[in-house]
Amino acid sequence: MEVIEIRLLMLSPTRGTFNKKKKKRKDELFLELMKELENFNESWNINGLNVDLNIKFNDYRTSNNEYLKNERILRGALIIEAEADLKKHLENKVKEYKKEAEINKLESIPEIESYFKKDFFVSLKKRIMDFLLCINLAYPCLFEVRELEIIFEDTYEESENINLYGQLSSDVLEYQEELNIPIVSILSIDKCWKWLSTKTNLFEGMGELPIDRALNAMTYIISSNGYDDIFYSMIGIEAIYSTDRSIDITEQIRRKIDILFGTIPGLRKKISKMYEVRSKLMHGSLKFPSKYYVDDATKEFEEFLFKDYMETSKVALVLLVGTIQQFIINDANQIEYEYKVKLS
Repeated sequence: MEVIEIRLLMLSPTRGTFNKKKKKRKDELFLELMKELENFNESWNINGLNVDLNIKFNDYRTSNNEYLKNERILRGALIIEAEADLKKHLENKVKEYKKEAEINKLESIPEIESYFKKDFFVSLKKRIMDFLLCINLAYPCLFEVRELEIIFEDTYEESENINLYGQLSSDVLEYQEELNIPIVSILSIDKCWKWLSTKTNLFEGMGELPIDRALNAMTYIISSNGYDDIFYSMIGIEAIYSTDRSIDITEQIRRKIDILFGTIPGLRKKISKMYEVRSKLMHGSLKFPSKYYVDDATKEFEEFLFKDYMETSKVALVLLVGTIQQFIINDANQIEYEYKVKLS
């Protein structure tokens, strides 16, 4: 058995939080999350190979290294040791390939093995990304990754600087308090992973069910760069709620959210505003700068960005995360609504 080391460099969940009470609560939840991850016992099947996980948290706050101990941006590293019989797996893959196809004269055994090895590590990276989504669905306020490394036999098989799940991990719980939309909570990692494994097609990557398409949309939101997060949030929302073509989409979403979560004061108006903002962006009525614009934006655009856009993107994200959590809580992958009229 060989050991593949996966390193995730994590940002501090309390950076940018100045309220002492909130800061303390975030830190407590973060340590609860780390403890749950260290107790996470799972075996992944990656391209036909079983991979056993052992997760450890390297907390910079308790490090003997004074530089790391005083670090305020980075909180620590999550180390995932993945045990697998990779060499034997690659040997078998090469044997199967030789049986099923004639080897091109230009192809050597090492080249074929290298192909299957690369394919394995790409698939492993995809599964890690799925796992990070799971963590952020369960603890949507605490987990932001800056760097991902996959190391095997002292070689960096995958290495990437990322700003992954930043918006989701930093803000969702605070957003719901700010907006008075109390629909997001903390869930179990085990429960969330089991739900993703048995009730969705996330691991396959293509969205067969509406909930699959909502999850796929989230993978774009939480690593977005620019103004596209509101679009993907609303794609996810509409995938789940917009199922009746005879009813206006906005009205469907308002009605169904009322049924699912109960009446939340002011939420119907926020949903209508969400569609107004998206319409401004999509239909070209808003003057906005080019991607490489170097001067300050117009006053009109800045007011739109920091007021209307920011608020509505928060609303959309909270609604999407809260709705997906309801699927997890109820161990469901589809949702059906009935409209009833009773005359007496």
